[in-house]
Amino acid sequence: MLNIQIRPSLGLLKQIAKIEYLAGAWSRLRLNESFASKHRAEQASLNEAVSSLCLDGSTSAVLSIQLREMLNNGELPQIVSRETEGNATFQHSSRFAHSSLDEVNRLMDLAELPFTLSIDDLLQLKAATFENSGSEPEAAYRQQLGSLLDPNNRSVFPAISAFLIEKRLLGLIDWTQRELEAEILHPLLVIGTFHLLFLQILPFPNESHRIALLIMHKLLEKHGFDSVKFQPLTPLFFSQEEAYYNALRQAEKTAGSDWSTLNTWLEFFLDTMLSAGKALQHESELSFSRSRLSKVQEQILTVVKAHGSVTRDRVSKETGINLNTVKYNLSVLAQRGHLRRNGGGRTTNYSLI
Repeated sequence: MLNIQIRPSLGLLKQIAKIEYLAGAWSRLRLNESFASKHRAEQASLNEAVSSLCLDGSTSAVLSIQLREMLNNGELPQIVSRETEGNATFQHSSRFAHSSLDEVNRLMDLAELPFTLSIDDLLQLKAATFENSGSEPEAAYRQQLGSLLDPNNRSVFPAISAFLIEKRLLGLIDWTQRELEAEILHPLLVIGTFHLLFLQILPFPNESHRIALLIMHKLLEKHGFDSVKFQPLTPLFFSQEEAYYNALRQAEKTAGSDWSTLNTWLEFFLDTMLSAGKALQHESELSFSRSRLSKVQEQILTVVKAHGSVTRDRVSKETGINLNTVKYNLSVLAQRGHLRRNGGGRTTNYSLI
């Protein structure tokens, strides 16, 4: 029976308390249909899928470059609609190769599948990554030596022997189910630990990392943190990938022995959860604030959106609004987080955040 020694520090417990507070706030925010809309959830799913492929070192080099370039340039395509078959129609996807769209669509469809943590469901997720891809399903588990790879194809840490995969996977699933049902350890500690050890096992030759990320989100949704449907963790992992892989690398060093470095990874994981919760809260505050914009403020934002960056004089000239009124409302919009103030004095200009 798997014996995992989780000894959360006081810092971890404080992080969990903050995350729980934000989760409680989200339970109220998600009742706002204009904020927690189906379209917004689909866009988050798209972002999660693209980021998963970027983090996954097994993804082809060309695909990784395309996806990373799009995310770095803020050019993630917009979903127009999701059809009953699970396919997506994208705008601005001319630079997005068909192979890339296929990969992204498959991951988005996997996120919609019902899931319980079991060997059968894991193998179904793995098999589903090959559906309509033109590839033949491989053996159930990895047959050779393996290593968790970063997006630059560098080894993060070696995986366990292929001969031990099924035994260790069964042990990890059994431990995770028992701990989640017992509710002695906080579910965030259990889910974070599962992610690390699943990557250490690396059961599949090509899909392990993206499936690990998918399972993490499914478990978080199931155990009280369904805010990840609107603010997934994977894009945040991608935005700080070096720190993400360093935390995993440090924690893996003693995994299975004295577990002394496990908190290194759990701290990073909980920090990311906290960042996701704060981002949602900030976005909801902006959404509420936008609903209270005056007509003058709406006119000003329209001008800024049209030009990207504007001075007070330009806003006054284009809207016909008194300069002093423009100055006041630009200041209000900056304080509320709608605009960023750049420079000072006569050269002051404002741009969208």
